[in-house]
Amino acid sequence: MRRCACGLAAAFLLLSCTAAPKTHEPKVDPLEERARAGDPVAACEFAVRNLHTCARDKQRWESGLFLHEPACVETPLGERGEEYLDKAMPEGKGPEYTTALLERASLSLLAAQLVAGPSDPVVAKTRDPEQYCASLLRQP
Repeated sequence: MRRCACGLAAAFLLLSCTAAPKTHEPKVDPLEERARAGDPVAACEFAVRNLHTCARDKQRWESGLFLHEPACVETPLGERGEEYLDKAMPEGKGPEYTTALLERASLSLLAAQLVAGPSDPVVAKTRDPEQYCASLLRQP
């Protein structure tokens, strides 16, 4: 009986592997795709989303749920977030360039606040990346 059960389990395993074709395509994050393409709003939202996730992880660490401070605190906007913000920076001087510089400075200050202080204010400010970036990207 044991041999039969093992044989049935092996047959079931073999059928389940062959019956359902596996797709190895990674899920595409539409926000990241737009940020990668150089969309400044998407780059901001992607970086803020990373910052919010990092702030939540730090918040959990501060409350004792994690043993070690999260590694993301080293680069709270995320390496790709920084890369996309750089790519979205407009060329030349003018209102768009100035707005992008102010956005970057604001994000950098918020990231520094997370590194140096408690996470709660950063979690609250970054809860809605769309709203946060919209307020930054309004033309002066």
